[in-house]
Amino acid sequence: MADHNGNTGFYEKDIRETESLSWVFHKTGEKPTGNILENKPYDSSAETLGQNNDLACSMNTDGFTASIPDFNCYNPPATLEI
Repeated sequence: MADHNGNTGFYEKDIRETESLSWVFHKTGEKPTGNILENKPYDSSAETLGQNNDLACSMNTDGFTASIPDFNCYNPPATLEI
């Protein structure tokens, strides 16, 4: 990958960051390898999505009920209903 100045490297940000300005470019100077990927001018993310991994979890004990209807360890957050 290259930045807007043509420097090769990679972009990185903390997974908890939500702002686009959180991405930081790290120059490596390495020559790119492999195949150049097509950069489609539209949102193509749904073209390669796998199946949904959400799980519905629930617990009922001594008059206490809790459920997590949308738990997914790869894609937080999840809803806790008590």
